[in-house]
Amino acid sequence: MTPPAPGGEACVLLHYNEIGLKGKNRPIFVDRLAQRVQETASPFGGGACRRLPGRLFLEMGERADWPSIREALARVFGLANFARARHLPLDREAVCAAALEMLAPLKTASFRVRTRKG
Repeated sequence: MTPPAPGGEACVLLHYNEIGLKGKNRPIFVDRLAQRVQETASPFGGGACRRLPGRLFLEMGERADWPSIREALARVFGLANFARARHLPLDREAVCAAALEMLAPLKTASFRVRTRKG
């Protein structure tokens, strides 16, 4: 099992494409996708899947097995992409500390951070 992510609660941000274009039926499709994501991830420690504007948010339990969740989510029809993330307070110091903590085990000379306001 993957240990819990330090410096914030582990989660997964999921993006979808085509179902966002379905007009009045979109809530039905998004709800069905969220249900499917939650069912797919739950055997590996995935938690609740919530809707956000234009994306989904999957909570990961303390004992979540990220490699297995990643492999399972890759087979869910309707997902455009997804990424492991951390739920952090809106505080620059907390974000910087979490980023440094995540980078500590990597053996790299440099890295780049790209951000977008919006």
